[in-house]
Amino acid sequence: MSYTQQAILRDKNGDAIPQIWDVTQNKFVPYTNNDIKLLQSELETIKTNQLSGDQKVQLPGSEELAQDVTVQGVKSELEAVKSELVLVKSELATIDETQNWKIYTGVLTGVVDEGDILEEAD
Repeated sequence: MSYTQQAILRDKNGDAIPQIWDVTQNKFVPYTNNDIKLLQSELETIKTNQLSGDQKVQLPGSEELAQDVTVQGVKSELEAVKSELVLVKSELATIDETQNWKIYTGVLTGVVDEGDILEEAD
């Protein structure tokens, strides 16, 4: 049953009393003095924060959006690192090729003795 179909709570004189719809119980429940004091305290905190400029507003979905932005940022950084890695691998291959060629031509020309080569070039 929804709150629109439920009668509000009244005191013995028939006057409406402070109350709130409790979704878990599916009925109106009276506000107690503790509830009212807690609400007043929360309102005072909000007022103080607004006046001091410390009020923080959390927009619905903004946390998920922030996570999405962070994930996108990380993905972009990973792509950039991946591109750099491809360039480095290419440069290393070129250096390796050049070194192998120098060793090969050195052996052929007699500039490098085969016994001086510590490991075999690919």
